[in-house]
Amino acid sequence: MSENLLLGGFYGFDNVGDEAVLAAIVAAIRQEDSSIPLAALSSNPQKTAQDYGMQAVNRWHNKEVKAAMQNARLFVLGGGSLLQDVTGFKSLLFYLHWLHLAKKCNTPFFVYAQGIGPIVHGWGQKLTARMLKRAAGITLRDQTSYQMLKDWGVDPQKMQVTLDPVLAWQPTEENNIVLPSGRKCAVALRAWPGFTAQKAAQVADGIAKMGFAVVMVPFHGESDLAFAKEVAGLMQEPYFMVEELLTAPQAVALLREMDFVWGMRLHSLVMAAAAAIPFAALSYDPKVTFFAQNFTHVSCCDCTEGAETILAGIQESWQKKEQMREEFSQKKKVWQQQAQENAKLAVKLYWEAKK
Repeated sequence: MSENLLLGGFYGFDNVGDEAVLAAIVAAIRQEDSSIPLAALSSNPQKTAQDYGMQAVNRWHNKEVKAAMQNARLFVLGGGSLLQDVTGFKSLLFYLHWLHLAKKCNTPFFVYAQGIGPIVHGWGQKLTARMLKRAAGITLRDQTSYQMLKDWGVDPQKMQVTLDPVLAWQPTEENNIVLPSGRKCAVALRAWPGFTAQKAAQVADGIAKMGFAVVMVPFHGESDLAFAKEVAGLMQEPYFMVEELLTAPQAVALLREMDFVWGMRLHSLVMAAAAAIPFAALSYDPKVTFFAQNFTHVSCCDCTEGAETILAGIQESWQKKEQMREEFSQKKKVWQQQAQENAKLAVKLYWEAKK
């Protein structure tokens, strides 16, 4: 019998943020105990296996997933915001089914650095609470998620607030994309109701007028690239488009070359903070707001606000760039320690599990 630690998340979808989460989890666990064999459930198992040097199973093939659960010593659900229903109730049911399947296979499960919700349906909240009460352990990337689960009756003794593992991830890849000279601002946006390409273009033009070379950085495959091109087509000022679909290490390397980041994609902001790059957040989801609230000098506007308000927030953040850099640098050591707590608990639960 294989004794894998099996990882499950939104893997294999060309989403830079979720791939960064997987890479950070793998790196942290291997740093803690390199003897543990890892495997993952992925939409693109061949690529996942190649990229991370581990076994991978097609997440859409139920028989393969069940076999992987039966052969695993511990199932780890993480990280990101998997347990939510704003993108559809089927998504929430999908990941809760994995937890249910793990229990049916007598495989303990650990929820790794999750941000919970939003879960707007009452039945979804009850179902999530019922499943998470059966977890061997839970780490959460924000205090709000902890309080939410506590209010739903999940035992606080099995929960711990840590942080997003990408904050402590340090890939060594170097940027190979030739970028514009001068001061650069990465722009990482996504399509969302209430946030039009016209509004985004107005803000991006305002950033260019601040003296930045605007660098459009898609974080989720063709969908983000299509929106970035739509925005760029409406801009009056020059811009630079990153056309290739980036891997997570490439995205980190690229953002390290920036002077500022304006991000809607959560992990563009996480990567910026990890590299001590000042940023302004544009929130379309509470997870973006929660992350921005960790910092004293970061502005966070809602994507439904007007272009002038959003640009004013960006200008305010840029004025506080030195304070931001200092705050990020001061917190770096604590981030490393907290992120490793996730891996320490995963390894502990792995060895305690009996199959």
